[in-house]
Amino acid sequence: MPRSRSSQQAPWTIVEDAIAVLRRRWERGDFLRDVAHGTSPTPLAVPLKGPTAAETADNFGDVQQWATRWREVDGRSLRVEYRSVGGRLIGTNQLPHKAWIDTPDALWRTLGVQAQVHRYQTLLDLTRAVSPPIAAWAAERPMKLLTHEQDWTREVPPIAWRPDLRG
Repeated sequence: MPRSRSSQQAPWTIVEDAIAVLRRRWERGDFLRDVAHGTSPTPLAVPLKGPTAAETADNFGDVQQWATRWREVDGRSLRVEYRSVGGRLIGTNQLPHKAWIDTPDALWRTLGVQAQVHRYQTLLDLTRAVSPPIAAWAAERPMKLLTHEQDWTREVPPIAWRPDLRG
């Protein structure tokens, strides 16, 4: 069964690949920007590359293992959407097509970032109360805020006294 991007055969998306897609979006700050703007980052779908009908016929055992791995995570933190693949040779099979995250809590749990989300929301709320312009900056750069969270509560109040930065 294809397990990684380095395999000779075109890889099929594994659970870790889907989570890596979400992790990259987290690291860019996409999900926290949504939170800052009061929009939900979910539901969101990650398209899955799966076997073609020909690959299913040629590698049926591997395809079963791949699909079983997706069934094991279906309904936990991810919801898996299936599609029909197959035909005359092997019949029709329901194979994973998309992985869905339906709620923000499921997204935070999947990425293991619940504490960071809470800290970000707390710091952003405190900043909004002191200086809306700085809060607007932090809403667009959530990972910078988290990077500087140790200094944030110490630095923001004195900066907020500048007339050009007060709301």
